[in-house]
This record gives sequence, structure tokens and C-alpha cells, in this order.
Amino acid sequence: MENCFERIVELLGKLPGDPLFVQFTKDIGDTPDLFLDTEKAVWYHFKNSGIYLNYLRTVGYFGLVIFESMDCYPPEQRYRGNFPGGIQFGDDRETVRKKLDSIPDSFEVADKETWEEYRMGPLTLTLAFHSRSNKLTSVFLAYKA
Repeated sequence: MENCFERIVELLGKLPGDPLFVQFTKDIGDTPDLFLDTEKAVWYHFKNSGIYLNYLRTVGYFGLVIFESMDCYPPEQRYRGNFPGGIQFGDDRETVRKKLDSIPDSFEVADKETWEEYRMGPLTLTLAFHSRSNKLTSVFLAYKA
């Protein structure tokens, strides 16, 4: 789907019954499974699109998206849509910074990954890079009203 990332951003802050969510599921051609349903949250998994969308019952809206990475899942289950600035899985940190024309607002180094956060208003784009290869492996998008 063209502009998939932008369409997902539109869902953040909305409810599962919102017409935008209903239309998104039709347009993407992938019916979400309820991956996890708890007292505090519901995870919708678009298995054939590489997207996890989290509905936070505690705040009453979609607030987190996980985009499945390049090597953790079979190719048909990976996220194949766009990202801001044209970044893509496999880009290194320097390439991402150039494409976003920005430096991260924060970063953290862990055993196997380096995490960088880019804040954009109510959105936080979190990127994880493999510590040895320095390649982008995971993308998360969080919304806070």
C-alpha cells in the first residue's frame, strides 16, 4: 500500500471502531488477528503486512506500532511499506540521520542494539540498530496525546 506509514500515523490516537481503522484494514488487504488481549491493551497483528498495532485500553486509543524487521520473519510477513525520509531496514545510523536530516533526541546502547529516538510532536520514532553491523533492524512508533 502506498503511503502505508502515513496511513498508520493517522490511526494513532483513534479507536478500533474508527472508520479510518476499518478502511485501513480493507485497503491493506490484511485482516488483523488479536495477538494479545489483556485488561490494559489489545495487540492487533497484521500478519501479512508486518505490522503490530497496540490499542491501549488505559488511555483509550491506538498508541504503539511495531514494524516487523528485515530478518526476524519470513519475507512475506515483513513490513514492506515506507518510512519517513525513505529510511529502510538495513540502513546504517549515518544513512538514517542523513535521510531524516536530523540527529536523535536520545539514544541508548545495549548489549546487542543501539536505540535512537526521534521525537516529532506527539510521535516518537524509535529505531534499533544491530550493535555489530550498525544496521537498522527494528522500528517502533509511539503516540502520546
